[in-house]
This record gives sequence, structure tokens and C-alpha cells, in this order.
Amino acid sequence: MKQPVREQPTREQPTRRLWRLLSRAFLTALLLLIGYLVITRLAAIDWREVARSIADYDPLRVLLALLCVAVSYAACASYDLISRHVLGLSLPARQVAAKSFVGYAFSMNLGAMLGGMGARYRLYSRAGVPPGDIVRLMMLGSISNWVGYALLAGILLWQVPPELITALDLPPGLLGACAIALMSITAAYLLLCTLRRGAQLTLRGVSVPVPRLRVALLQLTLSLLSWSAIISALQVLMPAGIVWVETARAVAVGAVAGAVSHVPGGIGVLEYVFVEMLEGEATAAAVLAAVVVYRALYYVLPFLLALGVFGLLEYRLRGRRTQPA
Repeated sequence: MKQPVREQPTREQPTRRLWRLLSRAFLTALLLLIGYLVITRLAAIDWREVARSIADYDPLRVLLALLCVAVSYAACASYDLISRHVLGLSLPARQVAAKSFVGYAFSMNLGAMLGGMGARYRLYSRAGVPPGDIVRLMMLGSISNWVGYALLAGILLWQVPPELITALDLPPGLLGACAIALMSITAAYLLLCTLRRGAQLTLRGVSVPVPRLRVALLQLTLSLLSWSAIISALQVLMPAGIVWVETARAVAVGAVAGAVSHVPGGIGVLEYVFVEMLEGEATAAAVLAAVVVYRALYYVLPFLLALGVFGLLEYRLRGRRTQPA
């Protein structure tokens, strides 16, 4: 009888292995640097003054910020609905929106890998969605989120005043180049959806269908709505003297810093960015108080609600599985 031939394990290419080691070393060094900056900067703040600032908030301002939070989450919960349409999944819209909300809230608090992806994979797999379609759905949702960010951040960086560039000691033209690159990402995606609609785009070894232009424009609109609502929620809570554009720039930088740091919820990182960028317009304690209240409204409250929705979805799916045929 012919013995089966065992495949020899392929050895990782030295260049790729070296690149992985360097990437991990760089990420570790970056995390240590961010941790040092956050701890030393936030440790110098008078936290009793922060607590007093929080206690002085007008309840109407908090309610208005909460309304902005609800608008942002409603837009983000729609990302999976767009993905469902593109992939042709036969799932009820209400269930998809609930799963998307849970995934987004988990991602914001527990990180994308452990929180958002893990929750989405469990909920969609238990609903009978194939693993490949779950990955495609999450990739399309990620595109929906960042396509609007790229455009908005590009516009904000293009309009940075010269005095801020001088204060940050940045090379001339750097922010302009970054702005053009970011806006080009959005333009390239819309052009791709115009010329190659229905084609397959391979991302990290996964084939994702290219949406039609009108779907891409819907992705862009919802993304801009979500990010604008986030900025507005923070702006409502900010002390007098800080304008919407300044808050928007801090949000743009904080989003990237939080994503790069891989810290769940960007905790500490977001606070550091806002204090550093806006302290010249208001006291550090007042700025930090706004971010702390925002974190409670945008992170903690939706996460608690998402835990309840997740438990309800699990209960319903388990009940359907235990029903006799």
C-alpha cells in the first residue's frame, strides 16, 4: 500500500522573519514610549480640579452630547447593513443592526481583535453565516468606517494654521502631503467602485467584492456622519474657547494614535492627545474633564447596553437551537 507523502514544513523566509521581528520591536518600543508620555503627562494634572469640572457640567450639555453619541452609533450600526447588502446575506436587518452595534461597542472597549471581531464572529457564526462571509463583512465594515475618516482628516490637515505647524516643529509641507495622501485614499476608493464595480478586491488574502458607486457614497456619508457626531459630542463638552475644528483635529490624531497603540479603547492615549493639542486654549483639567465625560458616554454606557443585547441575542439563538424539529 502506498504511503501518503508528508509535506515538509516550509521554513519562513529570513527577510520576512526579520521584518516581523523588527515590527514587533518597533511596536513594543512605541507602546513603552506612549505609556511613558501618558503616565508622566497625566500624572502632572490636578485630578481634583478635573472632578470639580465634571461636577459643574450642565445636564443639558451632557444630554446633547449623548444625543450625538446615539447618532454616531446608529451610523456605525448601519455599516454591517451595507455589508449584508453587498454580500447578499439573507439576514433580517434588525438582527444585523443589533450584531453590528454589539461588535462596535465591544471593539471600542476591548479592542478590535478581542472585542469587535470576536463578538461579531460568534454572533454571525451562530446565525449560520459562513466564516468567509463573516471576514468579508467585517472588512467591508472597516472600509465604511475609515473611508470617511480619510476624507475628513485630510481636509482638517490641509487647513492647519501655520502657527500650529511652527509650534509642533514639523517640516514644511509634511501635513499638506499627509492631507493629500488621505484624501487620495477616499478618491481612489470611489474611483475603484466606479470602474471596477462587481470585481473582487483581495485584501490580506481575502476576496472582497467591490461595491457600486452609490453604495460607496452611502458608506462615505455614514462614515462622515459618525465621525462628525463624535466630534460634536466632544465639542459640546469642551470648555469655552475651543472651536469645532480644533476638537476635530484632536479627534483625527487621537483615532490614529489609539489604533496604532493597540490599547483597548485608546485609554490614556486619547486623553494625552487632547491635553497636548488643546491645553493652550483651555486648562488641562477642563479639557481632560470633557474627555472623561465623553468616554463615559461613548464607551462605558454603550458597552453596558451592548452586554445586555449580546446576552439577549445569545439567549434567542440558544432557544432556537434547542427547539425540537
